[in-house]
Amino acid sequence: MRRVNKLERIDKVIKRVLKGCGIEENILGERCLKLWPDIMGKRVADKNKPLYVKDRILFIKSESPVWAKELSFSKNDIIKKINSKLEKRFIKDIINV
Repeated sequence: MRRVNKLERIDKVIKRVLKGCGIEENILGERCLKLWPDIMGKRVADKNKPLYVKDRILFIKSESPVWAKELSFSKNDIIKKINSKLEKRFIKDIINV
């Protein structure tokens, strides 16, 4: 019997391997942190720093309670923007610490 090799795109293979190793979430979390200034704009990003992502939750530190409250009002829109940039429904919540 003859064996037929199916060719796959390298990006699909890499994604599958990363997901299988449990690395995909770490990479998406790091991308989220790096994209923060682009998503939020310089003014907002300077006042609200992304700290880390754990269990698909983005933890941020706001400069003041006023900024924390402002972000809480926009939380759902921010999550949508982040996930849109990541091209995946990854972030499920944002918590200000």
